[in-house]
Amino acid sequence: MARSRDLATPGDAESPEETARQRLFRGLYFSAQRLRRGVSPDMIRTADALLRCPWPELTSHVERRIQAVHGLSQSGLEWLSSQAPEDRSQVRERMARAAGLARSRNVEWRRTSGSTGSPLSFAKDREMTAWMDAVMWAGYGWHGVRPGQPHARFWGLPRDKWKRMQRRVMDRMLNRRRLDAFELSRETSRDFFRRMRDFRPSYVHAYPTLLRSFVHHCNEQSLNGHDLGVGVVICGGELLVDQTRREISDFFGCKVVDEYGCTESGLLTIECEEGQPHVLPVACYPEVISPNGSSLSEGVGEVVVTDLFGDVAPLVRYRLSDRARIRAPGCRCGRDLPVVIPEMGRSQDFIITPSGRRIYATLLAYTVPEGIARFRAYQVNERLIAAEIVPACEAGALVIRECRRRWERELGGEVEVRGTIVPEIPPEASGKLRYFVPMSDVSRKKRRELLATCHAAEMS
Repeated sequence: MARSRDLATPGDAESPEETARQRLFRGLYFSAQRLRRGVSPDMIRTADALLRCPWPELTSHVERRIQAVHGLSQSGLEWLSSQAPEDRSQVRERMARAAGLARSRNVEWRRTSGSTGSPLSFAKDREMTAWMDAVMWAGYGWHGVRPGQPHARFWGLPRDKWKRMQRRVMDRMLNRRRLDAFELSRETSRDFFRRMRDFRPSYVHAYPTLLRSFVHHCNEQSLNGHDLGVGVVICGGELLVDQTRREISDFFGCKVVDEYGCTESGLLTIECEEGQPHVLPVACYPEVISPNGSSLSEGVGEVVVTDLFGDVAPLVRYRLSDRARIRAPGCRCGRDLPVVIPEMGRSQDFIITPSGRRIYATLLAYTVPEGIARFRAYQVNERLIAAEIVPACEAGALVIRECRRRWERELGGEVEVRGTIVPEIPPEASGKLRYFVPMSDVSRKKRRELLATCHAAEMS
């Protein structure tokens, strides 16, 4: 496969712009990856080269990978088109059967944050996770971002103390500084701004609404984001609206890039230099499908993904509960990649407490117990959150009590939590299951219903 000689690829070992510190951290990163059978510089270069190929060549790559993963002699894409999409409950059943793989060196167990209201623990083949990372770095490389560069992350941290410590150590190893989503305030924003000014991050990776709140806190304190020297901001994990993009870009004085992906299969799209969100069909194959399951080349449909690497429980047409618009290849950036624009994504909100604290609602998804299949939490007022819960096991009442205990503890005892078992929680019109509804979005009718349900539960 020909490699462009005039453009440095993200896996290149040396770059004249790199500092000795960046080379040190890049070396640490790849050393750690070798120990865990993770991504290598050659894999990143291969992913980058594939994304420069004409679309028919990329389609051949997808075809070959499907055949290799599933041991097919027939056309991989024809086989794939005949497979019914699978949802999270089906994958959960498969993962329960794969529990015996927990100690295998080839398997990495991960867990979604429950952003759709349906958390999932799943096994991932290390070959697949390595290629997921390769695609990420190849896409980030379009904007000059490479392993080892100092960066700031506005994201959540696990609530478990041991896991938090592990994540903090990892942040240091990755040359990264983090503002915990659940500790956001005027004071922590000011302190983190000062840390960033000393640290000089090359780029920022963030939830857009979280970063927007940070920007507002900094503007209120006359802190100038241009002083930080950030080269690019990469936003993901939720919907990036135009107003938020403008505010972030104005504050930092740099481009804001939107990415779209999932914990299960990695990065699916990222915006190119021209601002077009291109599909990245190297580690996984994203499709936009019609109601009858046929793959679309143009138009709006449901998003499903298929893993292209790994022998352990690869996903096949896995439903993300998203809708998106797909457009045929053709962009001024020169890449022959389709464009996929999600119609709706997560737009995170904040929990408001009686003391005036604003707590990022992702906290609920980070701390939900394993025994819950789905949930939707409503903030009825500043002192009450009412949750509709679909248990994943028979011990529904016990799970609800554990969920209530965890959430009330994380909210500092300021907000009471009430849970009600329901048989199902319907998605929104977009197809996404919104897991938190803030006070501003709870209708009067719904508020009366929730209060009545909570009162009845208390009386019983």
